[in-house]
Amino acid sequence: MNLVIGTVGLVERAAELNLLDIGLALGALRRSNAWISKSLIDEALQRHARKVAALTAKNAEITKKRLVFLWSLRSLRSLRLIPQPALRLRLNRRTRT
Repeated sequence: MNLVIGTVGLVERAAELNLLDIGLALGALRRSNAWISKSLIDEALQRHARKVAALTAKNAEITKKRLVFLWSLRSLRSLRLIPQPALRLRLNRRTRT
């Protein structure tokens, strides 16, 4: 499968991979001698902002679930339903990722 993307698409993809700042890159591109319509750049910035917002919301939900999980483990430990070494092993695995 061949995929063809333009310069703006390439900048967007690099920004998704945290290889560059999309605002700075598109600003530099706009100042260069390449002709790119302002609406194309504005749309790329809007798409990127939506992706970042969605990713931030997803990360917040994952963090909330992890905290609930850790709280549950500690509660079970306090009830002595999980032995101390098993709890320590599970917590260590979680904190390394």
